[in-house]
Amino acid sequence: MKREPQLPTWARELRERYLAGEASMFLLHGNVRDLHPWEDRDGKIQYVPLRAFLEAFLSRSKEIVAWYNVSEGVEVPTKEMEGRLNRCLSGGVTLAELPKGPGEVLPHLEEVITDTRHSAAVVLDYAETIAPSGDLSFMSELDKRALVSLQRWSSDPALLASDNLVILVTEQLLELHRKVLASPQLAHVAVPLPNEEERERFIR
Repeated sequence: MKREPQLPTWARELRERYLAGEASMFLLHGNVRDLHPWEDRDGKIQYVPLRAFLEAFLSRSKEIVAWYNVSEGVEVPTKEMEGRLNRCLSGGVTLAELPKGPGEVLPHLEEVITDTRHSAAVVLDYAETIAPSGDLSFMSELDKRALVSLQRWSSDPALLASDNLVILVTEQLLELHRKVLASPQLAHVAVPLPNEEERERFIR
């Protein structure tokens, strides 16, 4: 049996709200660019960036963990996950061939999160670059397509009925489009600054 690691408060909140069936789409915001404590199987604490933390955290229960931002595109931590992700994609497309633009790549990621053959988690980092705050009349068609995709996902029956999960990551809520923020099916989880005890533990 895998030993349950000691998790930061925000990670416990995310896990508990997901297991309770509250939502399948979460928004992490706040202190997301900091280092976070991860406890390995030997009980040793390592301080790692959010990406490494979420990959280790989500890989405990998900067969696919995909990380996306507009600069690097879609990436997965292992070759095994790459093979599973490729099997979710239609039209013979592979991970290496996926576009980087959000309006173009989100339909492919939708195939992953609505595929019931594998349990998957998709993390959309720098979410404010995917659906930035602003007036709809000034958005390009591709930007509008990305915005509508995120709105649809939050209430998509196929996602809600699956064992799959989507996590948006942003530092500032005000930089994310108001239509995404207003979705009642999007669960917000704040990542706080470390308190005095946590800072002292890190220094030691």
